Amino acid sequence: MQVSEVLLTGDELPVTALSTVCRQQLCKLLDPPDPMGKDWCLLAVQLGLADKVSLLDAAGSSSSRTAKLLDEWARDKSSGIGK
Repeated sequence: MQVSEVLLTGDELPVTALSTVCRQQLCKLLDPPDPMGKDWCLLAVQLGLADKVSLLDAAGSSSSRTAKLLDEWARDKSSGIGK
């Protein structure tokens, strides 16, 4: 077996492969509202999940909107980290 046969590119690596620490850091960075809009909402738009923003926003401030967004994105089997 060749190494190239088992390696995955970033586009192929599923979002579920993100470590817990990485997810926590993303949530820490993207959960607080940003005056320039560089937060979880922009990520949702870039991932093609803009229609989920109001649903995720209604989740309440006690839960991480970024984590919920990543969970939602992970449901799409073509969700590669590089995308």
